[in-house]
Amino acid sequence: MTNQEYWAQLSESATGLFSLGEIGIRQWRRFLCACYRRIDELVPHSDTRQVVETAEKFIDGRVGPDELARVCRDADRAADDAWQNVVLRKSPGSWTWPLSDEVDAVWVHYLVCSAAKETVQPELRPTILPDTAASVRAWAFARRNLRDAGFEVVSESARDLVQKEWDRLSTAEQEAQIQLLLQFVRES
Repeated sequence: MTNQEYWAQLSESATGLFSLGEIGIRQWRRFLCACYRRIDELVPHSDTRQVVETAEKFIDGRVGPDELARVCRDADRAADDAWQNVVLRKSPGSWTWPLSDEVDAVWVHYLVCSAAKETVQPELRPTILPDTAASVRAWAFARRNLRDAGFEVVSESARDLVQKEWDRLSTAEQEAQIQLLLQFVRES
């Protein structure tokens, strides 16, 4: 599946669900939460889990829109803080990052925060997509997989190899998300 096919499938399915009104919007929020749950084991702290739990409680009517909005503001701040941490680690004078475990960890943290934030948006739109959740596994494992296979993955010469593994992992997660989405659409 290409990136273009992934986006097209997500957009088409989101539009279809949103055309169902509140039931479809609830299903879309469930889908965003399910995409987050696919990466849950990679989350080293509980703050983002609590954000997603609030979204799930909102779906079930156990918290209201005011609580959802409050949690969304907190999640937005956490994602902004995590992004600032990512920016601090970029290579000077460019928008590239060194190949390191530290950089991988700050990217994973930022993407996890962003994926959680997507679940608690008070006004869901079909353009709120789980693409950040699809990238988490790639950032967490691309270099690790190559290192475990015996490759040296800290020098600039390894960047193309790391990118190919990142693309492979990201594509696999996108395909898994599409299968999950098709299940949610069938259940609507």
